[in-house]
Amino acid sequence: MDAKEFFHVVVVENYKEAIADPTNFRKRWNAAVSMNTVPEYLALDRAGYSTFTSGEVVKKVEAVRNEIPGLPELKSYADRLKHVRKHEEEQ
Repeated sequence: MDAKEFFHVVVVENYKEAIADPTNFRKRWNAAVSMNTVPEYLALDRAGYSTFTSGEVVKKVEAVRNEIPGLPELKSYADRLKHVRKHEEEQ
């Protein structure tokens, strides 16, 4: 499944379900987590689905996240949902 298909088949449908039933935590969780996956799909799609090291993928995904407003905040929100809380880096 390429980035465009993932967006339309998974993300948009999860979003519609979450908006239609905003008190349903499962639907909100699915929407946020699937939206947070879009930068990875988009980065790999732009790169022609080539093989990369995990570090290279992280850099490409972060570039997409930084290019589109709201995606860094969405990542923080989705991480909190997935991991129950946000683990902050030690300073």
